[in-house]
Amino acid sequence: MPSILPVDMTTTTRITRFEIDSVDVVLFSSAKIRVNIFAGNYRTEMRNIILSGDDYTLWGNNDAYITSFIASTLGFVVVADPVVVVEPIVDPVVDPVVEPIV
Repeated sequence: MPSILPVDMTTTTRITRFEIDSVDVVLFSSAKIRVNIFAGNYRTEMRNIILSGDDYTLWGNNDAYITSFIASTLGFVVVADPVVVVEPIVDPVVDPVVEPIV
């Protein structure tokens, strides 16, 4: 098997939503929020987000704050309605069959 020089490869995934899986709270201090990240119906990643300091204090009893905090932390923008992505249907290109003349 030949060796090669290292190459950085990048893969792009279209993330469509996230879900809060669990929240572990340390009273008066912080919360660890487990977040599942999805591309369509497939979970692509799980992250732990730490909420502490002023962010923990601002949470109070407003659970919508958590959603905004996670979206901001991950660089996402929350929208009111789900975004429906319609992929175009592309017909495969078929070469014509040419019969030989006999």
